[in-house]
Amino acid sequence: MPILPNVRYEDMTWPDLKKAAEQDAVIVQPVGAIEQHGPHLPVSTDTMQVNNATFLACAEAAEQIPVLLAPTVHWGFSTIQMDIPNEDKDRYPGTLTLTAQLLMDLCVQLSQCFVRAGFKRILFVNGHGGNYQPLMTVARTIRDLTDAMVGVANYYGLVEVKDMLDVPLEEASIKHAGEWETSLALLWDADNVRMDQIKSEQRAINAIKVNSEYVSRDELGGKQYSTKAFVAEKNIDFSFEGVVGNPAQGSAEKGQKFADLHVASIVEFLLEFKKWEYGKL
Repeated sequence: MPILPNVRYEDMTWPDLKKAAEQDAVIVQPVGAIEQHGPHLPVSTDTMQVNNATFLACAEAAEQIPVLLAPTVHWGFSTIQMDIPNEDKDRYPGTLTLTAQLLMDLCVQLSQCFVRAGFKRILFVNGHGGNYQPLMTVARTIRDLTDAMVGVANYYGLVEVKDMLDVPLEEASIKHAGEWETSLALLWDADNVRMDQIKSEQRAINAIKVNSEYVSRDELGGKQYSTKAFVAEKNIDFSFEGVVGNPAQGSAEKGQKFADLHVASIVEFLLEFKKWEYGKL
């Protein structure tokens, strides 16, 4: 296996970082989540996936552009995994969540530190669907406060849908702890995957309380962000033991194919992002 370049922000000295800022390096800030992923996947699944995908992508992109990978924000906005207020316990316990406001405040302050260090390109790479809207607000806030270019992308949403389906993605969608996430976990964190805990009757569930063409829970290609309407739900409203989809269809072989697609798409986007400039009239 080739030795990958060190792109980790935390391993740099201040002169290293000063030089990187002078080279207009892109700061990649991964944001994950610690939340329940059914009886077969660890609560670190989202963080683990975005950690691996961004590290491999930054190492590859570093051959062409200056780029640094910031320490991952492990906790996200995951209240969707918790039951309604006043319940003594969650049906699927273990989730650690920040409020949306706290996540935004944290990411804004981190961004301001990057800007103070001289960096002017910050890309938040998100690994958990619930973080996306708060991170969009972060980008807007930083743009209002500074002249930095700030972007947000779901790492799983940068891949062309047809490429994902060609793997093949048998569920034809990305769902919580289903085929896709299980495949990546089997590739990157197999020791913590418990396939024997998957229930034989596990199946894809579209919705119990909301089943409409106006909303979508499919995260493939960011589809849920372009539907006609949004409805706030809890995982218990539509999941079976905290899972949506059929994880039994997952495999490490598929995971490698998915990973290759994700890493390549992040690299492609990084190279594009490095070129962007704000227009001036």
